[in-house]
Amino acid sequence: MSSNPKSVLQLRTQEKIQHVMLEFFSKGEMSIGGEGFSISITNVDISPNLRNLKVYVDFSIKNEKNKKLVVEHLNKHDMYVIKKLLAEKINLRYVPETIFILDETNAKLLKMEELIKKESKKFE
Repeated sequence: MSSNPKSVLQLRTQEKIQHVMLEFFSKGEMSIGGEGFSISITNVDISPNLRNLKVYVDFSIKNEKNKKLVVEHLNKHDMYVIKKLLAEKINLRYVPETIFILDETNAKLLKMEELIKKESKKFE
């Protein structure tokens, strides 16, 4: 992460993109292998030149392997649709190159909670 603060343009663009992505993904529930799930956009990060975009996502899927498969699918197969959506909804000179990244914060938090509970039982 860079030490430079984000410009107002970066912050506004990130916010617009996050709203567009949330609207896009909330229209219908996606499925993988018959298992329905929803997508949460946890964070959006755009480069200072507005040409590169990282979208951090999490899913309501319990299987971590399936989560990674969905991220791969988004990065490979749905990129054209997403770039077209961004071009239509957001007024930018260039449509940013977008990459989806699995946000594993919640999974790490749950593991830490389990470890804390396990360790606290030893002291009871």
